[in-house]
Amino acid sequence: MQVVSKVWKRLMITSMFNFVIYFALFIGALLAIILWPVTLALSATGITVAIILLVYFMGVLYISFVCHLANVISVLEDVHGIEAIVKSKSLIKGNTGLCAAFFLIHNLCLLGIHLGFYKATAVGGDSFWDLMLLTFLWSMLMSMLILFGLVIQIIIYFNCKSYHGENIYVQVDSKDVEFKLFR
Repeated sequence: MQVVSKVWKRLMITSMFNFVIYFALFIGALLAIILWPVTLALSATGITVAIILLVYFMGVLYISFVCHLANVISVLEDVHGIEAIVKSKSLIKGNTGLCAAFFLIHNLCLLGIHLGFYKATAVGGDSFWDLMLLTFLWSMLMSMLILFGLVIQIIIYFNCKSYHGENIYVQVDSKDVEFKLFR
C-alpha cells in the first residue's frame, strides 16, 4: 500500500499525457479521413493512400510502445509526465525492432481474443451454461494476456536500460541499492 500511494500520482500524470498524445493522433486521423477525397483526387493511384495508411499505423504502433514504456518508467523511477515519455523515447532507441515486434504480437493476440470472445458470445453455445463457460474462459485468457504483457513491458524496460548501459536504482529499507546491468 505504501508503494501505491507513492506511485499512483506519477502514473496518473503520465497517463494524462498519454491520453493527450492519443487524442491528437485521433484528431489527425479524423482530419485525414475528412481530407480523403482530396487525397484520392491528387493521387493517380491508390499507392499514396496506402503509404499514408502505412505511415499512420506505424505511428500508432510507435506511440503505443513509447507510452507503455513511459508508464513503466513512471512507476519504477522518480520521473513522470512528459519527462517519462521523453525518457522512454530515448530508451527505445536501438531496441525499436524488439518493442515493435512485442507490441505487434501482443495486439494481434488481443485481437484474436476479442474475436474469439465475440464469436463465443454472439454466436453462442447451445445453452446458458455453455455461454457462461466460454465467457469465463475467454475472460481468463484476456486476463492472462494482460498480465503477461505487463511483465514483458518491464523486461523490455530492463533490456533497454541494459542496452544503454544505465544502472537501476532500487530503494530497499530506505537505502538505495544499485544494480549494474551487463549487456
